[in-house]
Amino acid sequence: MTSQKTRKQATVHRILGAAAQMFAETGYEGARIDAIAELAGVNKAMIYYHIGDKKALYTQVLHQIFGDVAARMTNNINRARTPLDKIRAYIASIRQTLAKHPYLPPIMMHELASGGHHLPEIVANDLASIIGLISDVVAQGCRESDFNRIDPFVLHLMVIGGVSYFKTSDPLRLRYAKLMGKNITIKVDPDGFDLLKEIEAIIVSALSK
Repeated sequence: MTSQKTRKQATVHRILGAAAQMFAETGYEGARIDAIAELAGVNKAMIYYHIGDKKALYTQVLHQIFGDVAARMTNNINRARTPLDKIRAYIASIRQTLAKHPYLPPIMMHELASGGHHLPEIVANDLASIIGLISDVVAQGCRESDFNRIDPFVLHLMVIGGVSYFKTSDPLRLRYAKLMGKNITIKVDPDGFDLLKEIEAIIVSALSK
């Protein structure tokens, strides 16, 4: 790889990272190319040259994330043997995605609040492929009489919705930790509570005959 290509990749990586942070903080409507350029340490012309306008930038940020999770999920599920193992692999893929893309939950919360108004079609296709993977796993489990019937889309919403809400509510939960601690058993310390482990236990229990 030439040094020029290396520099270009590094620039695009910085731009996409800055854009993801800005979209997470302000949503699509609030994000400004000027602010993204400043955060990335480039001028606006570099963003337009390498990627395009704000819509193109938003599309690439989300397509990169969901394309990545779809590929990871496919690989993890294909390596699993039983339907339950595949469900665990699916949830493990979500965990790996969140570790790699921490800005995803707030971006999606902003997108959901807007009614999905800015969701690019290519990203909708990425999401559809993910739902397709889960549908295949649930169908296999039902065929083999291992699973109770459950709507795969609802299952996915439970996982993604639960994680997104939990992650984006960190400031609220931490601010009112003492008050919440009187009435709920869920630990409010993010380092002391494994949300995905809890969600996995609930889903496995619901699915298993």
